[in-house]
Amino acid sequence: TRDQLYPQTSWVNGAPTESWGFFLTDQITLPDDRTHILVGARYDKLNGVSRTTPQVGVNYTINPWLSAYALYSESFRLNGSYTYQDTREVVTFPPEVGRNNDVGPKVDLFGRRLSGTLALFDLERSNVLQTTASPNPLRPYLNLSGGERSRGLELDVAGKIGPALTVFASYAYTDTEVLSSSNPVVVGAPLEGVAKNAVSAFIKY
Repeated sequence: TRDQLYPQTSWVNGAPTESWGFFLTDQITLPDDRTHILVGARYDKLNGVSRTTPQVGVNYTINPWLSAYALYSESFRLNGSYTYQDTREVVTFPPEVGRNNDVGPKVDLFGRRLSGTLALFDLERSNVLQTTASPNPLRPYLNLSGGERSRGLELDVAGKIGPALTVFASYAYTDTEVLSSSNPVVVGAPLEGVAKNAVSAFIKY
């Protein structure tokens, strides 16, 4: 533990953070019985900073087995303050904000025994806090990126094969890039920890 590694160090608790919020969502079906609209808003107050983020979506039924959807949403997330253990200095950061666009078709085949969604997405975030190790373990490097982008596609399929067997599978291709940063070395680089190709499968019997 850090107490064993640095027995002469008096550790300081980090600065407290406080957040609360609420959201409202409503889904509306228009008289044509084909167009479904989702409207929502979320209010957050994070360490005294408040913001309202919207969510708007539409799903249009083309025929009994095919529909198309589009979704726009924004996000607002607290970046917690950081307390340096060597100087007890408290560093605060502005909240992380983001926006997401999502569009694609949905299918329901064979009496809804097989369904699938293809989503094309474009996500941007700013004020993303990154913490990396430094030669002084009590004072890591703190880097606030100006902007990050993730875009790609995701395919999700769910099928019921027989009365007892259900299969869920998904594939995602994600292209990421650091658009701007307080550390110019990482600008243009892909995001750490995000796989370009991801596959998952789940079988339930």
